[in-house]
Amino acid sequence: MATANQLHSALAGHTGKGNGISAKVLAARLGLGDTRQLRKLVTQAIEEDGSRSAARRATATTSRPPPKSWSRPSSFTTTAPSTN
Repeated sequence: MATANQLHSALAGHTGKGNGISAKVLAARLGLGDTRQLRKLVTQAIEEDGSRSAARRATATTSRPPPKSWSRPSSFTTTAPSTN
């Protein structure tokens, strides 16, 4: 059976309205017997990507201080300037 990486590679040139590909043609290019196997592969790829995204979100929520380049300048004021 094809892998998620092979699926991504096969789909890379088929983005956009004018570049679509049918499920039958895609299944044949990936060496799959029918479109049902293709649907199973797509589902696996989505789940795999979802778990990677969840892992990225989990590591992104760890508390780290912001970089010094993000700090406000010392001249920053929270009051509006006078209009005199």
